[in-house]
Amino acid sequence: AYASDHSSSMVATVYPLMVTKADATKAGVTGPRLSTFAVTTSDKGTPDAPWLCDLSGVLEVEGKGAPTLIAKEIMSLKTGDVSSLSQELHGYGSEAKAKAAYRGIVERISKCEGEQKPTPDGDADEPGMITATLTNGSKKAADGDPFLWVKSETTMADSNGFASHEYLTVRHFGKFIQVFEVESEGTAAPALTAKQVKVIDELTDSLGDRLASALR
Repeated sequence: AYASDHSSSMVATVYPLMVTKADATKAGVTGPRLSTFAVTTSDKGTPDAPWLCDLSGVLEVEGKGAPTLIAKEIMSLKTGDVSSLSQELHGYGSEAKAKAAYRGIVERISKCEGEQKPTPDGDADEPGMITATLTNGSKKAADGDPFLWVKSETTMADSNGFASHEYLTVRHFGKFIQVFEVESEGTAAPALTAKQVKVIDELTDSLGDRLASALR
């Protein structure tokens, strides 16, 4: 059992079970890469709430944040288009709090739907430059574990074909909510393939199962 705040033993347990460069390669994040790992805690509120999607204007959809955030990201260093794979673990301190936070995400994620026009960098003076098409839903892994997903296809006007493609999943286990995300962005960035989506779905289940077992 672990306290709600992180400890060196918890980090030592979690780090080797999180996403690897081999996983990133399978997800299409290849070439020279930068890997980051961080543990952030807050005595009040949350370091960062689970982000789900951006809506029109400056609105965004988020879940309820946790006191502890463990995050690992692997980003391609290729010139031009950028691709990345990230895994977040939001630690709520108790299973009841994590379940309540997940129920809230189940309700809010349905807003990630249809065509949206978010403003760049939250700048309300520049509306209409970005168009995002959002879809969402729920799935079950082969072993029956449920998870949620959001897919975003974004284009930017007058920017030489700049595009951003994102797919994320949200899963609950124990005291934690896990968020996986793969992203491809840049000028004429390629859309995510069905294979990439499948890989993220599989990692959502397999890495989630490993962490759930280790963090009981």
